[in-house]
Amino acid sequence: MNYLCENWQGFLQMCVYLIGRGYRHYCHVVYPLRKEYKWEETDRKLIHKYETAKSKFQRSRLKQKGIANFYFLRWYDQAVIFHTAGEVSGAIIYDDHFYNVTEKALEVKVSDDIRFIITREKSVTVRLTKDSYRGFKAVLWDVCRSKDRSAIIREFDKLNGIPSWKGIIEQKRMLAAYVVKQARQHHVQLKREELRFSTKRKIYKPFSKDQ
Repeated sequence: MNYLCENWQGFLQMCVYLIGRGYRHYCHVVYPLRKEYKWEETDRKLIHKYETAKSKFQRSRLKQKGIANFYFLRWYDQAVIFHTAGEVSGAIIYDDHFYNVTEKALEVKVSDDIRFIITREKSVTVRLTKDSYRGFKAVLWDVCRSKDRSAIIREFDKLNGIPSWKGIIEQKRMLAAYVVKQARQHHVQLKREELRFSTKRKIYKPFSKDQ
């Protein structure tokens, strides 16, 4: 069964895919770093508890019967148990706290500085959390103070390393406008067109071939 993602980009990609496929209820679990030696054992327990090791055909039959399907996904210390709408099978002990992503966004931490939220409104999208967005904004403000035009352009270009989901693109546009304004306030002539702005999102293979 595929559940262990090789990278955080693939993990976000899979979360978005599953939510878009109807897995709107989630339980987010952060594994303790000091117990990394137990992570795989915990995986097996959760996979067994929520009966997530099912084939495509098995999932389709459950859906026909109005029974909820569960899906388990993990990257590093971030694990999420998803499930669809429907009646929970009597064999499952449903005692963890689940949220609906339409009511509470799923937050994923990929580093000490970078966190994302996954939301579903009219469609599923990803954004930087407010703290992460403000962090990038503060870094850009600081580099604008240097009055080094090349350094400003290089610093903004780092944002292109973040996958270009619709919500991220909106935030990058706001940051681009902010950079141009700040640069001019520090007497640096900079045009919006000079900032490289990628809107194409790279598709990652979330799982290894060995799974």
